[in-house]
Amino acid sequence: MATVRRYMEDGRQALLQHEETGVFLNFRSGPLTDRRLRYILTKRVQEASHTLHISPHSLRHTFATHLLNEGADLRAV
Repeated sequence: MATVRRYMEDGRQALLQHEETGVFLNFRSGPLTDRRLRYILTKRVQEASHTLHISPHSLRHTFATHLLNEGADLRAV
């Protein structure tokens, strides 16, 4: 949470050139799209390992599983 707070206070302000409601911005001050996020994630996974297949969906699924394992309400997840 501290990293997101630091981004919102410092990094995001450097990117923000006009009024934008999205949290994460691209280098043109627009919203970071799901397509660009998938590209960034795929690139980083390929750099780390040529045998892993990780997608945004698998990350969401893993995160939801951790929430449920720690007692989160299924309807909230």
